[in-house]
Amino acid sequence: MAGLATDYCVQYSALDARRLGFETAIVLPGCRAIDLAGSLASAITAMREAGVALVDDNRLNVLLGQNHCFDWPFALIPSR
Repeated sequence: MAGLATDYCVQYSALDARRLGFETAIVLPGCRAIDLAGSLASAITAMREAGVALVDDNRLNVLLGQNHCFDWPFALIPSR
């Protein structure tokens, strides 16, 4: 997943996806936060605790090398 704002819309969508049983990854270079009063740090903590993968540029390159379908910036989906 990617989008605006990391600490609100992206976080809520990621947490909903995990709650529904989906493997979920956030592509951090494709996101921007509002970050009011530490809201980004809180969102990152909540997403990590829920099992959301937080993907930076370096990890994205590794994942792409592991046979993943990549449709920037909308999806990071393991191939079947």
